[in-house]
Amino acid sequence: MKNEKCNNKIKLINALKHDYALLGSTIFSVFLLILIIYSAFINDMKMLIILVSIELVFMCLWAIRFSYLASFFKNSLESKGKIIDIWFYRDRGRVTYVYQIDDMLFKRGMAIMKTKYTKSFQKEQEVDLLVKSNAHKKAIIKVLYS
Repeated sequence: MKNEKCNNKIKLINALKHDYALLGSTIFSVFLLILIIYSAFINDMKMLIILVSIELVFMCLWAIRFSYLASFFKNSLESKGKIIDIWFYRDRGRVTYVYQIDDMLFKRGMAIMKTKYTKSFQKEQEVDLLVKSNAHKKAIIKVLYS
């Protein structure tokens, strides 16, 4: 399987569509922002301080997750992989894939959201992966985030 440097960029909309942690922290941040505005409007300083503190935590979680995903597009190799298993339960699922780097075979998986695009994944389908160049056990499916 061919390995080459990746030079694409992560797309926020695609990342939100396919990543639970990023979507969850975004939803909570927006909800908390609305509550912060409401607390400021009714002049409840105690509630405002609590909500701003929680908002900062969710913003940090969002930034950590997004920077982790973006790091795959900066310091990674592109590789071909093959889906060996995929399943869904309600709106979520898991895809398992294998890939080869430096004559070593790796088997990894990732949680996915059930979307029109992810429902089209089939067993034995070849996919483009982004594999960390310094940690070959870490890989994501490129098309879900670019």
